[in-house]
Amino acid sequence: KGCFYWNSKLDPTTAFLNPNTGVPTNPQSCASRPCKPICRQTTITTTTTTTRAAYAYGSAGSNDCPLGYENILTAAECQAAANALGLTDRSSDDESHTMNRRPKGCFYWNSKPQPTTAFLNPNTGVPTNPQSCASRPCKPICRQTTITTTTTTTRAAYAYGSAGSNDCPLGYENILTAAECQAAANA
Repeated sequence: KGCFYWNSKLDPTTAFLNPNTGVPTNPQSCASRPCKPICRQTTITTTTTTTRAAYAYGSAGSNDCPLGYENILTAAECQAAANALGLTDRSSDDESHTMNRRPKGCFYWNSKPQPTTAFLNPNTGVPTNPQSCASRPCKPICRQTTITTTTTTTRAAYAYGSAGSNDCPLGYENILTAAECQAAANA
């Protein structure tokens, strides 16, 4: 089918284009020469997206989030996380008096009189002493980051198919134009 290699006595390295626009029914008749399709590369791209829970807790008394998660730094996002986790939202409270003694960004706090509460630390940097509240416990509330891994497999631009067949290797397809057949022959 399409562009094919034919090892003939006149020219042992000749590429031909079969003008049959359908699928030839007897390509095996030239298998002994051998004749085989010349195929062009197709690009195979595999994309894998890993999905995790939307929110997770970091370690108690730290600024750290689990791998694949990041600190929540806005009141709106902290409120959404609190609602999703079933916590009391106090992200709009003024926590400036504890900026260096609480985890970075949105954090979980569990003590009397505020059990299971989410607050937002206004410290725009990295708090220096979040471990001071580890016994409460206090810990960062983190949002997931989406990890997308894209793998592109690249092969030689052209490859031969099986002798005496119309078939191309996996990831390749038949060449159907004279110009591309000539380019493949010259490659």
